[in-house]
Amino acid sequence: MRFHWKGLIGFFLGYYFVGDPLRQLLLSGEADVLEWPISVMDVAFSLSSMLIFFGYSCWSYATLWYWFPRKQWGWLIATFLPGLVVPIAFRYSLEEVVYLHWLGFSNYPEDVAPLYYLRDNFYFAFRYSLFGVVFYLVSLALFREKRERELVVANKETQLAHLRSQLNPHFLLNSLNNIYALVYRKSDRATEALDRLADLLRYALYEKRDLVPLSEELNHLEQLIDLQNLRFDYPVALEIEIEPDLLSHPVPQFLLVPLVENAYKHGDLKDPKVPFRLTVAQQGKHILVTAQNKPMAQQKDGQAGIGLKNIQKRLALIYPDQFSMQVTAAADQFKVELQFPSL
Repeated sequence: MRFHWKGLIGFFLGYYFVGDPLRQLLLSGEADVLEWPISVMDVAFSLSSMLIFFGYSCWSYATLWYWFPRKQWGWLIATFLPGLVVPIAFRYSLEEVVYLHWLGFSNYPEDVAPLYYLRDNFYFAFRYSLFGVVFYLVSLALFREKRERELVVANKETQLAHLRSQLNPHFLLNSLNNIYALVYRKSDRATEALDRLADLLRYALYEKRDLVPLSEELNHLEQLIDLQNLRFDYPVALEIEIEPDLLSHPVPQFLLVPLVENAYKHGDLKDPKVPFRLTVAQQGKHILVTAQNKPMAQQKDGQAGIGLKNIQKRLALIYPDQFSMQVTAAADQFKVELQFPSL
């Protein structure tokens, strides 16, 4: 979520000049307003109060904005007290020292008790810090609602793109021709191949979820690989390594499919010494997905990269500011690395 400077300033000014006087009017029957003619003291105190109170709101908003995605409790505790004390110290220096020395007046009486001064300022600190918290929570709610709408659209695009891939006439024709050949030879694999094709299309058509267990995604991937392998007359050089502990972890649906499809479409899968290798491993609090293969010498067509762009878009929606995607394209190796939180 972006830091909403303009929104924070706008809502603060609205609350300071409209909301706060209305609150005073409702509670006490009168509100603090500047009366004409306006004195230098009125202007000075109004500006300094507005600046200090905005500091409280900005500090609390910025603290939550930084802390919430990271959940660093030590950092939150370390910044909480300075967020209250620093503006109070600044206000005292400005209103009780600078104003008194240069303009001849101060905001509080000279004999004001330090405890009263602190209590009075902590009251304003709490009120305007709470304003920053409320603004952050409202912004977060609106951001999540917008992200959910974008995610629904992205999922539809993903499902359509995946469905187009599976219903591609070339893919279907090859699969059906290979299955026909198996039937003609009365191979026991014909029924199995038909079942896999049906399961593959069923998963693409009817399974519509943001996250699925890794085991389910892997099962779908194996069905796709089996069908793809039918069109080759040589053993396909392919290796998949999944840490067993991760099989129950949720991952974005269709996350692995574009990586494998890209390898079958643009990779050289003949060399057993340089196979297509797909690994999924735990790395701290994150899951690391790595796909690498030897590219074919021929140039990619115009459709190459659509699946990878789709992966990046979906990860950005599901794990905003918490994922990384790195693509390395060289003459002898094509490599994709994905990293996202382990939920």
